[in-house]
Amino acid sequence: MLMEEMAKVFEDIDVIVTPSNGPQLTCTNLTGHPAVILPNGFRGEDAPKPVSEDPGDFANSGGPGTPTSLTFLGRLYGEADLLAFARAYQEATGFHLKHPGLENS
Repeated sequence: MLMEEMAKVFEDIDVIVTPSNGPQLTCTNLTGHPAVILPNGFRGEDAPKPVSEDPGDFANSGGPGTPTSLTFLGRLYGEADLLAFARAYQEATGFHLKHPGLENS
């Protein structure tokens, strides 16, 4: 049923652009729809600070200056079109060429 509903969604839509931290990967894992994740810049200085200082703690992810990403979802068996879209986005934005600054501890 989920695959049928996804097919209906993609009748009128070529690509879905979504934040990478949403539930969309559960859906694509269950249906086989392709997804590609690309860099999308860095969080600003106004981003919330991590709750933990331990670099091994997952709760330490995020915070000012950390990378962000977008996820692109495509039609079932539409990997070629989805990758072409992702490449065009990547070349237009150049985010894949940027790196976060390193701080001395």
